[in-house]
Amino acid sequence: MNIKRIAIVGCAVALVGAMTATAFAGTVTGNGMFANKGQQAALTATQVAENADARAVLKADKDATKDARLADKVATKEARLADKVAAKEARQADKDAAKVAHQAEMTAMTVKWDALTDIEKEAVYQLQEDKINAQIAIIDEYLALGLIDADRASEMKSNLTEKLADLRTDGEFPMMGGFGKAGVEGRNHDNGLSTTTDAAVTN
Repeated sequence: MNIKRIAIVGCAVALVGAMTATAFAGTVTGNGMFANKGQQAALTATQVAENADARAVLKADKDATKDARLADKVATKEARLADKVAAKEARQADKDAAKVAHQAEMTAMTVKWDALTDIEKEAVYQLQEDKINAQIAIIDEYLALGLIDADRASEMKSNLTEKLADLRTDGEFPMMGGFGKAGVEGRNHDNGLSTTTDAAVTN
């Protein structure tokens, strides 16, 4: 509430009260009757009007304060919503940028792979084959130790066997783990996939 306006209203009320008391004292006779009833009525009307004005000012200030608080509340809510939307858009932009960068990296690796000689590619294929055979041996050991059941072992070995058979068929770059958040091989293993092609990496 406006302190200056409150002070002005208070002074006006006090002034009207003082004027009324002075006039009342000067117009009362010895027997307690008003000497000038018209003057007293005029002062009373003036006091009523001044008091009404003071109340109007106080109410206006109260309403203004209430409206200001409501406006601040609405503005704060809108600002929070805008921040939330902006943060969501920023996260999506980062995600899209990371995806584009990853795809660009995969494309560059594929280009380099295609430029290798057959002998160089065969060396990579052999290492991949050794790794797959080692994974199959690990599955057999897990089964023997009772860590996995026969159905699960058969499914995992089937995927790896298929991967081994297709290793040299299409001539694609045989990816290794370590690409992406959890590594290509780890994600493919969890999803029951047997390939590490571009499709498996980017999906």
